Amino acid sequence: MYSSDALLQESQILGKLYDAESMMAISESVAHGYLVLLGSVNDSSQEERDISLAFMALAHGNVIDSCFGIHGPRRPLGTPASRAVREAKGIMETCGQSDAFRVVAVKAYTQAFETVIMYREEAKRTNCIARCYRSKMLRERCETQLRESFLGLALAIAEQN
Repeated sequence: MYSSDALLQESQILGKLYDAESMMAISESVAHGYLVLLGSVNDSSQEERDISLAFMALAHGNVIDSCFGIHGPRRPLGTPASRAVREAKGIMETCGQSDAFRVVAVKAYTQAFETVIMYREEAKRTNCIARCYRSKMLRERCETQLRESFLGLALAIAEQN
């Protein structure tokens, strides 16, 4: 059982890894692109090389930028989103020394982008009348699934601190 301090720390860490509103605003095609960039972590023959490349996309690329609503090559400086991106990438740099952590990080972001794709596909399938009634439920489910995607990563970060 978790103590309340551990849950609070976990919750604080989750807020440093992504912004739910920004993630849900990512288009389906962009999310697919990030999935391709992050690659598959299931192929054990190339896992180490793929993880290193995929992790570099997190720590040094623009994957995390999109998770906080920053898109395109020009990154605004001094905004809350840019500070959040720097902090998230700093966490990746600090904690990303082991391959085990890198696998957890890549899987977390991969699952999050899969959640975004499912959210977008479900939203497309609803008509305008159903969208009014189901949008809140759909958003809440997406937020929950995003949180669940990052829980393992938050725990891995908390263990290293």
